[in-house]
Amino acid sequence: MNLRIDDVWLAATVLCWVRLSAFFLASPLFTAARAPMPFVVLLTLVLAGTLVAGQGLASATLVPAGPLPWVLAVISEAAIGAMLGFALQCVMSAFTAAGQLLDLQMGLGIGAVFNPVTGGSSAATATALSLTALAYFFGVDGHLAAVRGLQFSLESIPPGSGWPFPPLEALLRPAGAVFTLALVIAAPAMFVLLMIELAVMVVARVLPQMNVLFVAAPIKILAGFAALAISAPLIAPAAGEAYADAFRLWSGILQ
Repeated sequence: MNLRIDDVWLAATVLCWVRLSAFFLASPLFTAARAPMPFVVLLTLVLAGTLVAGQGLASATLVPAGPLPWVLAVISEAAIGAMLGFALQCVMSAFTAAGQLLDLQMGLGIGAVFNPVTGGSSAATATALSLTALAYFFGVDGHLAAVRGLQFSLESIPPGSGWPFPPLEALLRPAGAVFTLALVIAAPAMFVLLMIELAVMVVARVLPQMNVLFVAAPIKILAGFAALAISAPLIAPAAGEAYADAFRLWSGILQ
């Protein structure tokens, strides 16, 4: 039995696989879950073959004719996938940055320096908020929107056709939004912790013999988590708008 493989379909699948692999490696979908690399490779390869066969991308693919065009095509596909994943990674980074700010103010930042239980570093609030962002992403079917966005990217920029580099402003906008979203998430708890710090300063002046460090530490931790829990309903709209901005950035990149 002779097995014949279509060269155009194979080239389209390989280029699509490069784009999907770069997307998954740059996005928080697998980095947060620490998925094994063989699993990522097989999943992206199966997904690439499915998209190429289901959407008929083989006919629209420009097959590179030579080693240098192949190298340029692979770099272009990797750049497209990395930029799409970078937009989602910025949203996750905002939650992590907000958690690190709260860890520092509540006194839990020492856990990020050394954790005697695990022997490594860990930040409690930052890890919790990043997992919350990931759970919210899957809860609002963001993974399905990501697959549709990847399909749209393959239709807008077929594999091997090159990528017109977008303006630098469009690439820097999600990085700037990281700090804005982080402040929105952490602002209520930061305000409460600031008021506690002012009260501790007054107590330290009135009662200099009191060790305010050990007295204020549990108060700040309890107050910080309480303020974060009370302000939790405000996090969902901010996260939803941030993910919507990320997908709008996808549209701008793929125009």
